[in-house]
This record gives sequence, structure tokens and C-alpha cells, in this order.
Amino acid sequence: MALAKRRKPIETLPDWCLRRKDLSYSARVLLYFFLYNVNLRGRVTLTRLQEVSGLAYETLRRALKALKLKGIIYQELMGPTRYDGYAYSLSIKRLKELGAPNVEEFFRGYKNEK
Repeated sequence: MALAKRRKPIETLPDWCLRRKDLSYSARVLLYFFLYNVNLRGRVTLTRLQEVSGLAYETLRRALKALKLKGIIYQELMGPTRYDGYAYSLSIKRLKELGAPNVEEFFRGYKNEK
């Protein structure tokens, strides 16, 4: 009787984010929420991240800093001046460099104007 081959389950982008060992737990969770709350430009505001993640302010700031240091996200102005506020943008190129699976399929239909 032949043994059935065990197939490796298909890893999704959110699963990959939660399995990253080089990021703190809060940074992994924040990246997960980031993926599901970006707009069509690939951006999300700090207020929105606080709402959906439920992380304490300092924990959120540390997690954002960790993601920025890895180059996964970056901060940009939402308008012509700093008084318009900032948003955090996802670097899809960096996700691919880090070996994230199925990035294109996850963001199918999204257009980043940069």
C-alpha cells in the first residue's frame, strides 16, 4: 500500500505575516490588520489602524516602528502640507523581496499611484 503524498498547504499572505519570526507579535498582528484595511492607494491612517487593531497607543507606535525599520511600510503625507495628516503605505515590492507568497493575487485590482 503506497503512502499518500502529504501536500504542503498553500500559504496565504496573511498567514505569512502572522508567521514572521523576525517581527514582534504586535507587529505581526498590526501587519495583518494593515493588509485588510489599506485603501486602493495602499494606504491606511493611524486612526483606522487604532480602531481595527485595538492595540494600545504605545504598542501601536512600537509595532509601526518595527514595520518601518523592515521597510514593509512607510509614512507619507495625505495632502500638500503636514497639517493634512499622514498615512502609512504598504511597500508591496518589499513584501515580495521578503518572500511573501501570493502578493499579486491578494492585491488584485488595487492600483498604487506612486
